[in-house]
Amino acid sequence: AAERDIVAGHYAIESQMVLPHMEAMRRTSKHAGVCIEKDDAAKLFPSFQHPALRGCTLKRQQGDTESIDFILHCTGVNGAHGSARLTFPGDLIKGELSAKLGGKNMTFFQYVDARREGVCQQPISK
Repeated sequence: AAERDIVAGHYAIESQMVLPHMEAMRRTSKHAGVCIEKDDAAKLFPSFQHPALRGCTLKRQQGDTESIDFILHCTGVNGAHGSARLTFPGDLIKGELSAKLGGKNMTFFQYVDARREGVCQQPISK
């Protein structure tokens, strides 16, 4: 069976942010609509818009028919590191991002459910 891919298009994304060191810190269900290019996994995670992850990308490792694994690769000075995994139940993409920010020694997790809603209406800006 073929490896999974992220199909380009417009996605509705629901996310949950979990910060284990702060009990009360569970922000849930931020709904966002984004245009995603084929295999642009970082766009599935709203946390990549945060300044702490500026200069970070997800480098694809291996994939199979069930999931794709990524390593968080950052060029910034913050030394963030982590990993992500995408799974493909039904017509959803489920994502799980685990990251540790360098200087602050802060770990966070972001869980996303992304549902493709069709093609992007506008060209994808670079």
